[in-house]
Amino acid sequence: MLVQTLAKGGPVMIPLFACSIVALAVVVERLTFWWRQGDPAPALRALELAEGGSSTRRSRSRPTSRW
Repeated sequence: MLVQTLAKGGPVMIPLFACSIVALAVVVERLTFWWRQGDPAPALRALELAEGGSSTRRSRSRPTSRW
């Protein structure tokens, strides 16, 4: 099924799929590195950034910059 989907996507799909696998491997490797260091704070911050800044949506403060 995956091979059929890649074939339907054309030749561009194969490099995109490969880059996705590499990116996922890098994220997993970095998270395991920080967990092994004993300080999970950087790993947790990385996960928070990956969530799209959900903590900023809960903030009650107003933006300070103006265009």
